[in-house]
Amino acid sequence: MLSRAILIVAIVSIVLIPSCGDDSVTGSRPDYSRETVEEVLAALKYAMENRDIGVYEECLSDDYTFEFIPEDCRAAGASEFEPWWDRDEDVAAMDSMFSDAVVTLVNADFFVVGSSLSGQDTTLKVDASIKVTLEPEGSVEPIIYWVFESWLYITFIGDGAHPGLWLVDEIREEAKPSDVLMTAAAEAVSFGRIKAMFRRLDGWELDPRSTPEFLFESFEASMEYRDIADYMACLADAYFFEFTAYDAEMIGLPPDNPWWGKTEDGMSATAMFGSEELVRIECTLGIQDGPWPTENGWAYRLAPDMRFTFEEVGMSEPVIFLVKASWLDVEVVLDPYDPEKWVFAKMEEVFRNDLLSCPDHLLEGGGDTATFGSMKGMFK
Repeated sequence: MLSRAILIVAIVSIVLIPSCGDDSVTGSRPDYSRETVEEVLAALKYAMENRDIGVYEECLSDDYTFEFIPEDCRAAGASEFEPWWDRDEDVAAMDSMFSDAVVTLVNADFFVVGSSLSGQDTTLKVDASIKVTLEPEGSVEPIIYWVFESWLYITFIGDGAHPGLWLVDEIREEAKPSDVLMTAAAEAVSFGRIKAMFRRLDGWELDPRSTPEFLFESFEASMEYRDIADYMACLADAYFFEFTAYDAEMIGLPPDNPWWGKTEDGMSATAMFGSEELVRIECTLGIQDGPWPTENGWAYRLAPDMRFTFEEVGMSEPVIFLVKASWLDVEVVLDPYDPEKWVFAKMEEVFRNDLLSCPDHLLEGGGDTATFGSMKGMFK
């Protein structure tokens, strides 16, 4: 169940939009005038590859909107009734991505596969190929998100302030057929999912990890918004996750070393966040007990309350796993790279005393009980 397909991609009979030439490589401002919709697409390519938020903004109308596919609405903070961002929200998210030091490379190409006219407006059906490479602290291999599982319907209007020039007025995303999923080298996502990863949130993001409690909130948000960069930032370099004996045996870990480190944990989280079948993650880390002082920081017993919802093609009902069957005994320490912030040094999972210890025990709430470790192991 919940198998993950390997993508074999062939792009045929498509028209490549002209790029900005050598300028997009050197980082100098491109020579474009927005006199055609193709030039606007070339400018968007330049803006993304050079992380130039000024050029990106210049291409958008005042009333610009980005419409998400239903699966991305929750991560984007949008509702199914108003599944879009306005110009300010979109620009803020893109600026966050462009300025994030963890993002080391952005590649973008836009292939036109269809067009239509409505009055003075032009809409292009675009096959976007956008790769965002992240290198979080402590990650052995780069993490690559590849925008290839959706179409973009881009509507252009005339620039009222500059007659003869064009602006993007709307981008509407549409999911591709489910047989187009991923490659072994990259996690396939929609453009909206990438945008949502860099959404500027209110509240916890103002003081991320400045206290152990804010660390817990940052971890919760990284899970719900599938933000691998923020997830990895919550973990110390020497972080390890210790599984229950039951889960360690299921995953294939030796009894005397029932744990894995930050690299393995990051690989599992990357696969989890990129899963198409996993349509929703809800995460709460309640403080059950503590804190107690440790040699390097503080220890807590956390009561995780997580809900993982899976929907696979052919399923009549969603499959739901409730992570409520275990405690997390954690140690938090100051981040050596930023001593004003906190990170997890370890998480050790133990079965709860007040519940049956079998992970298959059914709880009220519409799902099967699981441990956090069993969910990690599912994406090993």
